[in-house]
Amino acid sequence: MIHRGRWRPEEDEYLRQNFGKLSTQKMAQHLKRGKKATYNRCYELGLSKGWKPSKRRRWTEEEKEYLKNNYKQHTNKKIGKELGRSESAVALMAWRMGLGKR
Repeated sequence: MIHRGRWRPEEDEYLRQNFGKLSTQKMAQHLKRGKKATYNRCYELGLSKGWKPSKRRRWTEEEKEYLKNNYKQHTNKKIGKELGRSESAVALMAWRMGLGKR
């Protein structure tokens, strides 16, 4: 079972003591936390300098509306450029919204 919620001081100390000695996967298993959550916590504690959390951002209602209104007429590349999103992000959101090019 994966633990959710606030990080306890003893968990932070465990990460400080074992960062660089154990893999993130091993630390996550020991703490019963998810691997991504453990990565994020190491970053927040300043332990991981090379890895940064994802810069993904949620789609706004305005972006979704723009996509809905323009998906059939324009390419994913053009829509992505307009919204500051990648082609694959546009394609994925269109798929999730049930949009088709036809």
